[in-house]
Amino acid sequence: NTYYGALMNLYNIFQPLLRENFLDDLPKITICILSGRQDCGLEAELTKTVSLELAKPLLTFLTTLRSQTCSSLTTDEESGSFFRTYLRMGDSAALSGFQETFINILSSLSLSKNLINVLGGLIDATVTYTLRFVALFIQVPMDYTRIALQFGIKVPVLDEKETCQQDLQQLIMGIKNNVSWSLSTSLIDILLDIFLPQDQSAFMHPGPECQTPPSAPSQRSISYAENSTMNYYDTLCDSYNLATINDTMCAEILSNSGVESSTHVVTFCEALSSLSSNQMKNVWSNMCYVIQTLASPLVSRSSDCSFDNARPAPAATPLTKPRRVAREASNLRQLACNYNDWLQNNVDPVLVSLCSDNERVEFVKQVCSDAVLMRKLLSEKMNSWLYGYCANSSADYMVSEFCQYGQWLNKFTNMVDTSLLAFCMSLDSVRLTNLICENTGFFMFVMSNPEHFQFMPNCTNVPPPLPIPGLDTQLDFCHYSEWHEVEITNDLLTMCILFDQSGFTKKVCSNATFLDNLLLSTQNTWLEEHCRTSLSFPHPEPTEAFNIGMWCDYNTWGERQVDDSVIGLCWQNDQSAFQKSVCCKQSVLEKLLQNPLNKWLTSVCTDLPNEYLSIMVSEILQTHLVKDVTLFPELAPMLTKASPADIQALPPWQNNINRDKINEILKSMTPDQQQAFGLWYSKALSPSSITRGQQSLIKDTGNLIAYLPFQNFQHLSAAQLLDGLDVLQRNTLTPLKQEFVARNLISTYRNLLGSIACLADPDDLYVYKGTEAFSVIRESIMSCTRKGLRLPSDLVFNILLNTTELQVPSAVPAERLAEIALLLPSLGVTFLQGLSTSQLLSVLPTLNSIPFSPAQGFPEVVTWLNDVAPLLGCTPLISVLPRKRLLVNSLSNTSTKPWNTQQARGIFREVLDTNPNLIKQHFSLGTLGQGVSCAVLRDRFQANRSPSSARSILALLRQQPGLLHTSLKNCIIEVLYQFEFFFELLEDLGVEIALSMVSAIKRFSTDMMNSLRRMIIAGPHHFLLLSRTKQLLLVDKMAQRLGMYTGVFTEEEFRLLDIMAPFVVDEVFIQVDRRFFIQNLDFLHGLCYSSTKMEIVARILQEPAAFPVENWDQTTLSQVDRFLFFLPQDKLQQISLALMTVERIEKLFMSHHQWERGDIGMLCSDETERKTIFERQQFVLQFFLGFLTPVVPTCEILHTTAPSVWLSSSLTSMPSSAFSNCLELMGHDPFVISQLGVIATQLSLDELNAIRLTERRSIAALGTVSDWNSRQLATLFSTVLNSTKQNPSQLDSSTLVAMGYIVCGAKATELRSFNPIELKAVLRLGRLRLSCSEEQLQALVELLTHSLVFGLMSSWGTDVFIEIGVLAMAMSALVKEQIEGIAPLAISMMAPKKFAVVFSQEKIAMFSYEQAVAVTDNQRSVLSDLQKTALAMVLTPWDDKLVDFR
Repeated sequence: NTYYGALMNLYNIFQPLLRENFLDDLPKITICILSGRQDCGLEAELTKTVSLELAKPLLTFLTTLRSQTCSSLTTDEESGSFFRTYLRMGDSAALSGFQETFINILSSLSLSKNLINVLGGLIDATVTYTLRFVALFIQVPMDYTRIALQFGIKVPVLDEKETCQQDLQQLIMGIKNNVSWSLSTSLIDILLDIFLPQDQSAFMHPGPECQTPPSAPSQRSISYAENSTMNYYDTLCDSYNLATINDTMCAEILSNSGVESSTHVVTFCEALSSLSSNQMKNVWSNMCYVIQTLASPLVSRSSDCSFDNARPAPAATPLTKPRRVAREASNLRQLACNYNDWLQNNVDPVLVSLCSDNERVEFVKQVCSDAVLMRKLLSEKMNSWLYGYCANSSADYMVSEFCQYGQWLNKFTNMVDTSLLAFCMSLDSVRLTNLICENTGFFMFVMSNPEHFQFMPNCTNVPPPLPIPGLDTQLDFCHYSEWHEVEITNDLLTMCILFDQSGFTKKVCSNATFLDNLLLSTQNTWLEEHCRTSLSFPHPEPTEAFNIGMWCDYNTWGERQVDDSVIGLCWQNDQSAFQKSVCCKQSVLEKLLQNPLNKWLTSVCTDLPNEYLSIMVSEILQTHLVKDVTLFPELAPMLTKASPADIQALPPWQNNINRDKINEILKSMTPDQQQAFGLWYSKALSPSSITRGQQSLIKDTGNLIAYLPFQNFQHLSAAQLLDGLDVLQRNTLTPLKQEFVARNLISTYRNLLGSIACLADPDDLYVYKGTEAFSVIRESIMSCTRKGLRLPSDLVFNILLNTTELQVPSAVPAERLAEIALLLPSLGVTFLQGLSTSQLLSVLPTLNSIPFSPAQGFPEVVTWLNDVAPLLGCTPLISVLPRKRLLVNSLSNTSTKPWNTQQARGIFREVLDTNPNLIKQHFSLGTLGQGVSCAVLRDRFQANRSPSSARSILALLRQQPGLLHTSLKNCIIEVLYQFEFFFELLEDLGVEIALSMVSAIKRFSTDMMNSLRRMIIAGPHHFLLLSRTKQLLLVDKMAQRLGMYTGVFTEEEFRLLDIMAPFVVDEVFIQVDRRFFIQNLDFLHGLCYSSTKMEIVARILQEPAAFPVENWDQTTLSQVDRFLFFLPQDKLQQISLALMTVERIEKLFMSHHQWERGDIGMLCSDETERKTIFERQQFVLQFFLGFLTPVVPTCEILHTTAPSVWLSSSLTSMPSSAFSNCLELMGHDPFVISQLGVIATQLSLDELNAIRLTERRSIAALGTVSDWNSRQLATLFSTVLNSTKQNPSQLDSSTLVAMGYIVCGAKATELRSFNPIELKAVLRLGRLRLSCSEEQLQALVELLTHSLVFGLMSSWGTDVFIEIGVLAMAMSALVKEQIEGIAPLAISMMAPKKFAVVFSQEKIAMFSYEQAVAVTDNQRSVLSDLQKTALAMVLTPWDDKLVDFR
């Protein structure tokens, strides 16, 4: 009855607050009350009044509860908190006491008898709202639950039997909640330590091999616990915590970027976001006060409980971190906020805090913006909060003023303030991170303070630093026995601590007399504290030499004390081995973590979780899921870590629940994983199932259907596509699927427009001309054009350009020009010339990014260049060498520019001549690394034969802006091959260097061959640059090593080789898995094919199970795409004429052009293969658009196809305006140029003599023709002189470049009269197959020996020979360095007899493979047997043939 009456009384009190939606508004009401606002409303006032009235009896109730626990404690127990007591007690008397107290408290409330009848309503309301609160508190903190899991779930480890010591269900729960395993204390242990403290030290080590540190007392004293409680409240009540919630969690909730939250949480966050900073402080402080008041009776010791055996308080209590406390003043005049006096007088930190709170605007103006005053105030640690306070208003100057890292290191005696480090890490993180990761001394200095471990950056992506320069020289000053004879400065002490920490501790800190003498100086008082810390953790003896291999002997680290500086050095310079030998060895890691200075290891040793999780998931899927498919819903979230192979191997689709789980995670998967799921699901959704499916099939299936193979996807009907269009649009469809959807929907539902209009058939769009819908179509087409999508010319012209306003260029409004800016190049030169200056000026910013051709552009553009770096690669060496002294003087800037190889070599030689010590000490060459000589490189490798030193040099060479010269790559391989760890450096060599070591590749193990395979796939550029012979031989060796020569060429094998797959031998390629081939045409289109592989692809396409031509339709054409040009002519003629429309042919050409301009297409085809494709393209266009249905081309269609593929009759039928607009395009077509060149060579001498060659462009047009005979060349050279009214000595370098092959028309005497300075043109002329005679070439070489050019021939190095190209064929008496620079083209052009004389067998042995391959049959025929043997030995490593030594 008593309970009954008390509850009825409570119901009477709370009834006004139990209205509908009251709980939804409660967070907002609570925030308003706590903020101190007066306009919260009547319900808020009522809530506040009720809460205050209930506070007193509630506190009385809680205090009474606490006092009741005293009776359950024995005299030898500690006085615990309420929760600790009730968690431990098993005494029923305590429970009875609790019940009695509860009844007494409730009975003390006055009850109204007329409310007894509504008890049922009270119980219902109580249960209802209790459940709502429970649901709310379960739903809201899911993110925090994940964090708790991260700390609370046990880390999976293997025992001695390599068995995972963890429950499978717990492991699955941890993985699917995206737990990153942590080595820190689990959350469960933390909570247990709060409520149920252990009777032993919290720092425990699992293994017997780890020494246990001295244990703390088993029982904590009362005063210590009280102090801990207060520290806990201090931390909890810091207003920064609420600001963090508002800035992170609430910001994500309000922006809808996170998971969906309940209305209560949204209301709570909305209320927080509307508060001012002062109101935010009030909310947090008031809330903390309430929590502390209510919790203190439960978690603190009861004053009613006393014990005789309580231990005395410790002598010293733990220090709390100084914290800024804001106060308010009723009258600001009472504050001495006179900022003008602060610079001269000492300022109380409390006063600084008060002024910042009450005069924020003035404080920022007078203090934050005053660098001198800030530096003074920040010298007081209590003011360290100023870094964060002033950061927003004064970040720029504060970074430059306080983040001066050089001064930090120079002032080694003063540790860096933690607040300053946090400030710099926040606003200058890139520079500070690089310095910490690259400078070992700075790293040790900053991280010597344990409070700084939180700022430890992730250095895994930063290249390893170079060895400390000049270490031996610096250590010469640290001869401590001689210090009594020299002055000991702070700088000297700092240097020896940094670089000889162990020796300093032993010789200085351990010598009391020596240390006392140093401490006599007031400047050295900091040394006492340093030595005390150093002696607490003894340092081992340093090794004699600075050798990473000797220092990082990880196998001994588990048994001995390791210097913390050595640990940092090994982590920075040897991360791969460090991860394996330290991070992955728990016993070693725990041993190192005993030293507080090594706590940073807990962060760097958890950088590797994704790979770990992927392996774990794969094992679970392969081992457990196949046995129990009911685990699928639990495992579904883990599938984001699964490999495509694991996904395809999943058990067959069981039910819609599994499918729905997959649909939820598909968006977070990679394209390869999505495609794998599509292949997996296609086994359950056959084409017949799709055809029979309901109209809602796509919606019913969900995201999975978007990733079906096209062979299944193409069976979807237009009705199904329309019904499920929203599903398809929220997924990423392949271009082929996009086109299929667009064509089917537009052709079936003509009223469906929008973004898919760009992919529709143009005929389906033209029917809307003259309707309102046409403007929508035009905007869609324009939007696609802005995004860079290539569209058929007819579509662009009829939709966008075929308007009357564009007929008169000068009348087009500026805004219309800006709108069609991307299309202006398509309108041609005539249209552009008709635009006025005012029109161009108004749209100049828009035109700045449009790719106009040279004739369409403006000469003034050249004057806008403010950086010559892009032009350095085509700058003549003659222009660089005279300035090399100036360039070396500013080496820090010079070493960042993109020089070519010969320029870098020339500048490097100057560095070596003027400052050789710089190369020996630093070797910091930047982009000049490509110019290093083999001798210097060999010395650098030999000087330090450690793996880390070799890796640092290789890292420099991998970062060069251009390709490394063959001689340099051969030198690297030759030197490193002598090292025992050579094969360990494969990945450090990089693809470019690795591909040059042919003889070593043949001996690669399977693992090494797989590493090389992965390197090539990650960066195929250098593989594609190899000659076709090298490509085929390399892939042949790789396929042999990986066992790909038997049976079907499977999908797994094909994807393993990736870009290299089409380079296997024909016998393997023809066995490719047909199912894989048909289902992955999109992937196959992007690869590179030789002529023979094109024929094989064409044969496979024509197989009955694939795509026989007689069965083709529009969809088939879209699937086959550019492979159509692989078909032979007889098959091309069988394609239906109705399919080969102008628009379809344009799309085929555009698809191939897009591939040609891509990273693979640009480097794929040789001249023969390009000619084969050109002939097929020419046949397709002329057969279908020339002979069968003659088409007169427009200038636009010539852009999308090519002028050279059209019949001459088609071109001559063009309107004169269109023809003139396309003249420049024709001039850039290489096949047109070759055709015109043949025509030009048929001109007579008189006709050539009559040509006016006054402009360089007209000279260059004839200078590019290589088929002139000697008489024509002589006539053309004379014509140039007559037209320009110049004599040979007046010709400048630009004219010589334009003349090209015509230079060989000058007599030897005329060549010798050239101005030597103008021979800068040799950079261009040396790349041509000049038909000059020996005498003419010799005349040009003599000009190059002028002192103003390259000087004496004997001084020429590799750089000069690279520069002069084919002119080297006129030279003899060559040395090795000069031979290395000779271009293969120059070798092939030498007269056979001269070749045999110039190159003895010793010199032929110096050839690179590229030079040896260039030797012609005629040259080989006149060689001696010894010379032939030498040549064969150069070719043998690649040709894989035995040398005939007979």
